[in-house]
Amino acid sequence: FAWLLRWMVCALQCRSVVMGYQSLPSFHFKDMLRPGMLAGLLYSIGNLSGIVSIQKLGNFMGYSLNQSSMIVSGLWGIFYYKEIPGFKNILGFISSSVIVFVGILLMGRDHQA
Repeated sequence: FAWLLRWMVCALQCRSVVMGYQSLPSFHFKDMLRPGMLAGLLYSIGNLSGIVSIQKLGNFMGYSLNQSSMIVSGLWGIFYYKEIPGFKNILGFISSSVIVFVGILLMGRDHQA
């Protein structure tokens, strides 16, 4: 959507559709083909695994486990990308994650009973 919007603005400024398209940066298909295909493959495997886990474990447990992937993403953001500044903020995220994880474990215990 953002590319289309940018193309429309460039076309209006240049008063030409072709000139607007030519003023946009390249998509870099050669460079981005492999990483894009790998990202799409991993995304599809994750979605398929989520569907299978909900079918096998039920909505209650399977959906909760799928949503716990946000904890993993948050930990990547903290430790690798340094997105959350300050010890207090990191401690808040980790304590919230522990509460969510304990809830998932308790639901799993209740699911087996």
